[in-house]
Amino acid sequence: MGLFEGISKFALVSAILTAVGFLVHLIGYGAPYWFKSGIYHSGLWKSCAGSICGDFVGSSFLPAWLEATQAFETLAFLAILAALIVMGLKFTVMKEQKILLIVIFILQFASVGLILLGVIIYGAENSTTSFGFAFVFVIIASIIMLVAGVFSFLDWRGSSSPA
Repeated sequence: MGLFEGISKFALVSAILTAVGFLVHLIGYGAPYWFKSGIYHSGLWKSCAGSICGDFVGSSFLPAWLEATQAFETLAFLAILAALIVMGLKFTVMKEQKILLIVIFILQFASVGLILLGVIIYGAENSTTSFGFAFVFVIIASIIMLVAGVFSFLDWRGSSSPA
């Protein structure tokens, strides 16, 4: 009669990894350190030189590649958030809905693809620069989400007994 009764070990590990992946991606997504060179650093949403920063939001002068990166990383953020919400539903009020397991791992794998598309676009346009910690964080988030997706797939395949 515990909180995790009837939830497989694979599902529990996947949920923990998804939550960690969400936090890691959130940090990388919002931090202005995708690129760093001397006192200059920038991210998806702002650029800074020393302590003076300017926001990209609302700017009509953004290059298309940066807008594409923003779009893919935003969609990845929403996919991870949706996976967490669906997991919450699956673990609480919709335990018998097997289709939710499929939705969860599709969202997790979709987030991996979306993150990597954003990283590839950004990296291709900044191939000679030094990348900052936020760029690395979103790559780590994609790896975490890939592993979470594998655990969700294994849960769907029924390869684990309940915890």
